[in-house]
Amino acid sequence: NTDALVESEFRMRHSNGKYRWILTRECIFEKDPVTLKPIKILGNATDITSRKEVEQNLIQEKNFRDKITNTTPHVVF
Repeated sequence: NTDALVESEFRMRHSNGKYRWILTRECIFEKDPVTLKPIKILGNATDITSRKEVEQNLIQEKNFRDKITNTTPHVVF
């Protein structure tokens, strides 16, 4: 099988009304021998909401540190 693995990240609304981040991975498992169109696709979906929240917190912390660094006079000892 020479088909590449396809990954996608997206948000999906949960039945409780909140949005969750989902990571999907799929690949073609079987093709029609004549048309070469996919017959079966193998894949999975993983909830990555916690990872996305940590990433967002890290970005906010970095932006805050950069803002302080860029507005504070530099002193060399």
